[in-house]
Amino acid sequence: MLTALLVSACSQPTTDIVTLQHRSAQSLAHILERHIDDPDSYSISGNQIIFYDPSDNQQELVHLLKKLDKGPVSYRLHITPDNIKRYSTSTLPDSIILMENEPSIIQTGKTRISMRIRPLSANSAILSITEINDQEQIAYHYNLETPFNQWINTGLNIGLDKLKVSQIK
Repeated sequence: MLTALLVSACSQPTTDIVTLQHRSAQSLAHILERHIDDPDSYSISGNQIIFYDPSDNQQELVHLLKKLDKGPVSYRLHITPDNIKRYSTSTLPDSIILMENEPSIIQTGKTRISMRIRPLSANSAILSITEINDQEQIAYHYNLETPFNQWINTGLNIGLDKLKVSQIK
């Protein structure tokens, strides 16, 4: 009887569960499909990926999934007014917090300014600033290289003459 229990316990497949903290498991499904031939060897449930009878080869995949499960990076955009003598009824803040890939919109007078930072690599990103008013919409793009703590002369006439971006850790 004891032998039968040991044999049945040893024959049951093992499972490996990867719980993601910042991304949905479905958002990483394309990676699973590319690396695993048998779609029945895993399942997705909410923020978990369940591997049935995991192999040593899947450990590299699990490591990749955990590496891709990262929260958004946040940046602080420091603003220096373009002209100290400029008179305006609305003033810009000294700094703005931007989340990676998320737009941040501020209003100054009749102009809305949308800002977004998109990563290009581990060492570079693009800062996009879009000026929106009644007549037009103009987009400006600035390449950022690490270290980000460098002033950018934008030449924009909307109160954003000089900007400095710093990454918040």
